[in-house]
Amino acid sequence: MEDGSCPYEVLGVPTTATEAEIRKAYKKLALKYHPDKNPDDPETAEKMFRRAVMASEMLLDATAKAAYDKVLKARQAARVRSEKMDAEHRKAREDLEAREQAHKRSKTAAETLQRDLEAQIRRLRAEGARKLQEEEDRFREMLRTANRGDQVDATVVKSDFSEDFEAKVLARMRAHGHARREHMQQQQQQQAA
Repeated sequence: MEDGSCPYEVLGVPTTATEAEIRKAYKKLALKYHPDKNPDDPETAEKMFRRAVMASEMLLDATAKAAYDKVLKARQAARVRSEKMDAEHRKAREDLEAREQAHKRSKTAAETLQRDLEAQIRRLRAEGARKLQEEEDRFREMLRTANRGDQVDATVVKSDFSEDFEAKVLARMRAHGHARREHMQQQQQQQAA
């Protein structure tokens, strides 16, 4: 129709209406909206009457009705597709939001894990540095003792260092202590002579 309204809706009949149902609906509307029957609002009556005439002409013409039914079915199919696409789009958006939330949670968990790991590494480094300093202090004390000519106590408390390393250090300390004692004895002999 020219004004874009649906002829089935204008006549108030279903899309499956027969020719007899269409004629009956038209007659009812024509009587109701005939301009001679509505003298108080002839303009609205004329408009409604013309719409009823055009709707009935379209639906009573088999070719025009078939073309309109085809357009109506295409619109219906497009609306169903649109609703389906809207549902799919809504589901896709919800899935995307869920994945984004999961990624955000995993990213936060990964960041927390990274911070914890870095804190543990810093703690272990500090602890290792402290232990190393303690070992160095202990070995320095042993060297001072050896330099004074005292015997180095072979019963050193075992540390985290390997026994091989400890044995090498003790051997060097003894050799250094022995060489130092010999040097001191030579100096004393030279002074006495």
